[in-house]
Amino acid sequence: MEKSMPIAVMAVIISIIAIASAVVAVVLKPTLAIGAGAVGTNELADGSVTGDKIFDGTITDADLTSTGVSRIANGAVGSDQVADNAITLQKLSPDVIVTLENIADNSITSAKITDGTITNVDISSTAAIDLSKLATHPFGLSDLSPDSVDDTKIVDGSVTSADVQDGAIQTTDIAAGALTQIAENWALPAVDTTTATWGSYEDLDNARVEITTGNNPVLIMFSGTFSNDTIGGEVWIWLMIDGSDHWRTSRKGTSSAANEPFTLTFNYVPTLSAGTHTIQVVWCLPMGAGGQTGTADHRTLDVIELKR
Repeated sequence: MEKSMPIAVMAVIISIIAIASAVVAVVLKPTLAIGAGAVGTNELADGSVTGDKIFDGTITDADLTSTGVSRIANGAVGSDQVADNAITLQKLSPDVIVTLENIADNSITSAKITDGTITNVDISSTAAIDLSKLATHPFGLSDLSPDSVDDTKIVDGSVTSADVQDGAIQTTDIAAGALTQIAENWALPAVDTTTATWGSYEDLDNARVEITTGNNPVLIMFSGTFSNDTIGGEVWIWLMIDGSDHWRTSRKGTSSAANEPFTLTFNYVPTLSAGTHTIQVVWCLPMGAGGQTGTADHRTLDVIELKR
């Protein structure tokens, strides 16, 4: 009994030492060597792999499940999270771009539009396309409605004689005063008498016209009835324009009997300068006809400007 006691005590001490050594080995050496590939899914506790445990840039598309995108919060990916030029056409769904708001202003250029794809319905009714933008003038006579072109649409001076069909212009197409201008003075009857002799002529009453013309020819026509109270007595007439004698118009008449009437006429076509002119018929008796009296009865003076 006395010999077995020390042996039992010794055994207990040895057991305690063995347990203590095992505890020290576990506590002091927790990171025993693990072989390559030894830790798998089964060895990892749920939730033990955090973001800090994952090396940057090591997760690829293959590491994400088909439902992995659902882990991204709405609005979490902005332009800052997308690398420049990273999104290509292949990454977009055919239904992604559905409204004009998705297209940046001025982003569609001519090079982006397929030739021949823009039709009339694609052009706004308020586009106001200038004719200078068209390769050829789009309008012809067939595009004009009847009576749609009035004088406001025709450039002044653009219609020449070659543009007017022969025989197309009627009298009603010509404006009053467009071709001629007429001025007239007449007396029927209005007796006027004179005793003036050559060198001291007088203006014939009711035989004066004032007219404003262009630089045009003017047709001047006069006709009057005259007489002298002396057998064989004469009366002279002629035209003055702006105070100047025009001797080509001088006419002389003779009474075969006392107060026997005769007619004096002339037609004259001078070219007048632009401006206002005074046209007057004057008359007198011949030299040496003292004591005689000339008489004017019916008379008419017509002045017609021939515009060109």
